Formats: sequence, C-alpha cells, structure tokens
Amino acid sequence: MAENFEKNEERLINNVLEQAKYFLEDADEFYPFGASITKNELRPMSAYDGNEYPKSVDLIRHVRKLNQKKIGYWGNYWCCDWS
Repeated sequence: MAENFEKNEERLINNVLEQAKYFLEDADEFYPFGASITKNELRPMSAYDGNEYPKSVDLIRHVRKLNQKKIGYWGNYWCCDWS
C-alpha cells in the first residue's frame, strides 16, 4: 500500500512540474492549477471564480477551501506562479 502511494505521489509531482514548465515556457506565467489521484486515475484540477482575469490570490483561497473539504482524493498537488 505504501509503495502504491509513493508511486502515485511521484506521478502527481511529475505531472504538476511538467505542466508548470510548459506554462512558463509558453506564456511566462500561469494561474494556480493542480492534479489529483483517485483510484489510480490522474486528474487535472483548477479553480475558476467566474472572472476572465481573476486575481491569483482569490483562486488560491478557492483551492484551499477545496482541499479542506476532503473530497476523497488519495492525494493532490497544486502549483502557483508567485512572480
């Protein structure tokens, strides 16, 4: 079980880091995003508050609320561009 968790954690970290690298190379910035794993399925995650150009801090607050709900994910990682 611990080995499976470690593999999933590594998949999550690699996924988020590769996506962040792509965003930075393509646009030099990005809004907060992440990924989660449920039952070994990797899923992208993002936050949207209805605004076309939201403040990152507002999206980060939204992400924190999502994480506090304990929505059944085995694990999730989020990435934010603080530049």
